Amino acid sequence: MSYLSYLPNDWYEVTTGIIPSPFSNISLLARYSCHLSKSSAYQGVMPFIYLKKQRNMYTHFEHIRSPLKLSAFYLAVAAFLLGLSFQGQAQIPSSTLKEIETRLEAFNQLKIDAARSQSFEIIQHLYQSDALLYAEYHPLIEGVSKIRQYYTTIYSRKELQDYSRTIHEIIPFEDRVIEIGFFRKVFSDGGVHRGKFMHIWVIGDNGDFRLRAEVFGYHHQIEDPSALVVESLKDTSTPLSPREGVLIPQELQARIRRNEGAVIARKPERSAALYTEDGGYFPFADTLKLGRENLLKHYQAYYRNPATIDSIRVWAYDYDEVADGYIRYTKFYVDWTVPNYSGNTQGGGIAYMRREKDGSLKTHRQVGTHIHQE
Repeated sequence: MSYLSYLPNDWYEVTTGIIPSPFSNISLLARYSCHLSKSSAYQGVMPFIYLKKQRNMYTHFEHIRSPLKLSAFYLAVAAFLLGLSFQGQAQIPSSTLKEIETRLEAFNQLKIDAARSQSFEIIQHLYQSDALLYAEYHPLIEGVSKIRQYYTTIYSRKELQDYSRTIHEIIPFEDRVIEIGFFRKVFSDGGVHRGKFMHIWVIGDNGDFRLRAEVFGYHHQIEDPSALVVESLKDTSTPLSPREGVLIPQELQARIRRNEGAVIARKPERSAALYTEDGGYFPFADTLKLGRENLLKHYQAYYRNPATIDSIRVWAYDYDEVADGYIRYTKFYVDWTVPNYSGNTQGGGIAYMRREKDGSLKTHRQVGTHIHQE
């Protein structure tokens, strides 16, 4: 794994949570139990405060009477409570970061074992019953029974000779973990598939990890995309609306409208500006574009194609609220015209929308997929 996001060196982790240090040599460690509503009004907070300086662990207030230590203490408490005020439902995972990484590596090995043995049963327990699967070239698959049908069918179509998966990035939240990685498959007929994946894990009260959603795509075009489609699951008639019972926040909908406007305008600077400075995007059949400069180059090349957007609809099918933004589960439909030809493109993907210091929502990580059409 290349790095863990949002965990500077002067942060300290404990069993149930982390918050930043106001000084480089003093860190506030908080263990707390709380429940926050979607409106971020907390019902109860029970913090147990510790100060850590070098190798000493102080657990009583008499150890922090000096002005410097008191300043550090009050600033850290303020940061802790301020952090809570911006969070949705807080359920601090009991796993340490290393334990999370180790667990995810084990899950990836199970994915490999399931594909090699052509047995979805090996990984079925990892999925929530209503999990979402965005598989490249395929319409969105919803629910573990349909996900099982998809993988069972795909497993049987090609024999694997070699399969590897590598974790590239882990972004942890209180009760969610975003995992991003790469894979490589070598088949017995000599074919090679290289690609990317994103997993959204939910951490339960008992510490169990369950897949809320996954998306995967390829770094290149696939010669026969129809081989990656299960016809019995192919349904593109889904209404252009959110998942049943899901109410999408207005600010998230407004942000989506900005996405649509940027696509219609086909202005590279406008599209790149929708990302964080260190934002990352995995386009269809392409590799990671990381950072505004690379994103700008990507959109400059992409918009050179002489296309006109006749209509576009992007909508959030579902979402999760996290401490500094949203995880968005998206679908899209575009009608377009190029010289002497018209058509449409459908697809979807998962995006982590991060709130910036100015309060704006920008895309920080995104993996997109297209639906294959004959």
